[in-house]
Amino acid sequence: MQKSKFPQITLYLLIILLGSCNNDDFSDEVNALKEDIETIQNVNDLLVLKNLLLKAKLNEDPIVSINDQGGIITGFELENQGQIIIKNDLITDFEVSSGGWYTSLLFNDLTTFKMPYLGDETGVDIVIDRDISNNAPLTAVATVTTPISGSVEIRVIGRDGKFSDMITNSTAFSNKHEIEILGLYGDFKNSVEFKILSPHDKERLTIIRSIITDPLPDGLPKFKVVKQYKTEEQNVVFLVNFRPTNIPFMVDRFGKIRWYLTGFGAEANVGLQRLKNGNIGFGKRGDGQDSVYELTKTGQLLREYSFYPDFENAHHDVYEMSNGNFIIPVNKVGAATIEDYIIEMDRNSQRITNIWDLNLILPKRDALINDPADWVHVNAVIHDERDNSIIISGQRQGVFKVTWDNELKWIFAPPFDWAGYEDYLLTSTNPNMEWIWGQHAPLITPEGNILLFDNGLGRGFGTSEKFSRALEVQITENDTGGTVKTVWEYGRERGEAFLSPIVSDVDYITESDTRLIVSGSLAFSLNYTDKDNISFSWSTDFLKASIIEMDEDKNILFELNINSEITASHVYRAEKLKLN
Repeated sequence: MQKSKFPQITLYLLIILLGSCNNDDFSDEVNALKEDIETIQNVNDLLVLKNLLLKAKLNEDPIVSINDQGGIITGFELENQGQIIIKNDLITDFEVSSGGWYTSLLFNDLTTFKMPYLGDETGVDIVIDRDISNNAPLTAVATVTTPISGSVEIRVIGRDGKFSDMITNSTAFSNKHEIEILGLYGDFKNSVEFKILSPHDKERLTIIRSIITDPLPDGLPKFKVVKQYKTEEQNVVFLVNFRPTNIPFMVDRFGKIRWYLTGFGAEANVGLQRLKNGNIGFGKRGDGQDSVYELTKTGQLLREYSFYPDFENAHHDVYEMSNGNFIIPVNKVGAATIEDYIIEMDRNSQRITNIWDLNLILPKRDALINDPADWVHVNAVIHDERDNSIIISGQRQGVFKVTWDNELKWIFAPPFDWAGYEDYLLTSTNPNMEWIWGQHAPLITPEGNILLFDNGLGRGFGTSEKFSRALEVQITENDTGGTVKTVWEYGRERGEAFLSPIVSDVDYITESDTRLIVSGSLAFSLNYTDKDNISFSWSTDFLKASIIEMDEDKNILFELNINSEITASHVYRAEKLKLN
């Protein structure tokens, strides 16, 4: 306990001097003075104690325990400050409230003081609402009310050890919290741990509740972990755009589904992603409701960004710019062609602020596939902040950069049948350069390179070796055109076993300097004779897609096979993220 500021040495000397006098005439005065001094000392100690308790109360630093030795209170322990020793019977009695979260202290001056006290779970109220949106059955929202302020950690206990636990933390310091519960298992009695924490992250109390969930919907795939992570990563899931069920899901690193979304049909597979603010975003199409949807992870619709009636049918991708605006591949209402317009939508005003008409930018080549309506087939678009341009992937043309003002900068594609556009083609000093065929998912790496998934659709117009690969290239730009050089690739060495002629994805994970590769259509067979004679079929193989994370040295860190009895199953894209 804090020492008294009263000049104790002076008092003690005075007591000694007075006590040494033997004159009986002074004995009464001496005793009275001693009593006065003791009273003053007691008052001083009591004021110090009350001040300490007041500060602890204001800081919501509760009493953890009181040392009561046969009715004599000798001290107590504060949660943050630790043991406090008191003397002179400053506290003569105390009473703990029902539930134990407050105690009333009685001081020796007969005053009382109410202090927060560390109680039990009877004083904590937990209300759990499961699937509040009716769209995300493996989620819930918990309202946790505690008698004193603190924070709350929620842990869904995993079935595969501690790294299968899904942990969510409250961000506010309060006595009432509304927290998402994420990562439940389907058809299971989930144990959910609520850890009540102090402002200094000391554990006050742990409460267990159960949440029973319904079976998973029919048609979702099975999983096989081929290679498990060696690193200790918590809350790891993969957000998967799975077809044909059109039920996007999140699967954990142990191959168990921990989240899925219903209620939106095929629309939920258009550029499904986690946005920068943590919400879920995707493009919706059809019925005049063409827009971008933004949902919470619990499936609640927050905003709808409509681009109808001028444009319709958001397809393949929705790109979120660093300023929050969306770049969206769309169709022009009433146009004779499809998948050849791109728009920018302002996130705040919901106005269309830029339009790219690829009919005015690219030639309508039919070298790879002869389809006058779907001649370019845009499947991805990204923003290059370095020069405020966009980089577009058109499955049937290649990858090309276009300025914000609709001017063509360069074309990365097999150098065939580009009459009049030769100056825009990227060239290679490597005579054996393996060009891209039917590619997907370009992105810009931190080094400024382009990383994409080269599907190999119709590679060499059907005459070359069949393989798919993740490919990283370095592009050196000129005013128009430039040069291209391969700096990294993976997949060719796995041959046709890794071949995905359609869909698929690749991501660069900055935190670990690794690549996440999704070969999404392993059961899809494309028979390519020429641009007018193309057919496809689906094998009955159980293996439909593979997700691989690897480092730059091509060491596989994780590999997950996605299997399904549905013949036409495939994965459009997948993203590694933390479910919290």
